[in-house]
Amino acid sequence: MSRVATTPRRTLAVAAVLLTAVALTVGACSSDDDASPRSSSSVTTTSVPTPSTVSDADFESQATTAELMIRNAGSDACAVLRAFAPASSLPSPINPTQTERGVRVIVELFNTAAASAPPEAAADAAVLRQAGADLAAEGAAAGWAPNWLMQNPKALTTPEFIQAFTNYQSAVGTTCGPTTTAP
Repeated sequence: MSRVATTPRRTLAVAAVLLTAVALTVGACSSDDDASPRSSSSVTTTSVPTPSTVSDADFESQATTAELMIRNAGSDACAVLRAFAPASSLPSPINPTQTERGVRVIVELFNTAAASAPPEAAADAAVLRQAGADLAAEGAAAGWAPNWLMQNPKALTTPEFIQAFTNYQSAVGTTCGPTTTAP
């Protein structure tokens, strides 16, 4: 579970996702099923995902669907955890309107997750709320530029956020059982 939270796709998706991203949401995922041997001298590369060409209306429709799932989750932590998937599957934004809209979805997701956090993740809830507020402030300061979101916003890459998100996933995953997974 903690490996998911640290991938570029999941980090954004989880937050910026958790817009597009969330892009959380936009990066490529690797499969643990890959049986090909890897050399210890392999080089890791980073790629920037190609922006989508989704219209504002289509982006809005997908964002609204994600928000409805988040709202319908209420205080059910297991339902909130399931809401991470649609929020982190938003298309990559192509303009400031889409970027801001996606970030609003992510902020709502973080706030709902914080509100549903089990007692053992109470301290992490405050970190998730703050990450949402910081993400929105960072986006506004960047003029909601789509490339800002795709470059791993600081609010989603701090060790505190990554640890809090990992803790939340673990606490909720224990409560929800083995069939519930995060994006």
